[in-house]
Amino acid sequence: MLVFTALVVCRWMGWSAPNLTEAVELKLFSIIQLGIGGYIASRGLEKVTRTWKG
Repeated sequence: MLVFTALVVCRWMGWSAPNLTEAVELKLFSIIQLGIGGYIASRGLEKVTRTWKG
């Protein structure tokens, strides 16, 4: 996830490869969103499970 985030940040700063298209950038951003959403959902589910079990 950090590598994908670094690629997007580098693109915004103008440090990316010239052949990296906007479509690829948007795909990377979608992967980042999916990863962050999955992390938040799993942490929430972990807390609910711990409360329900206890």
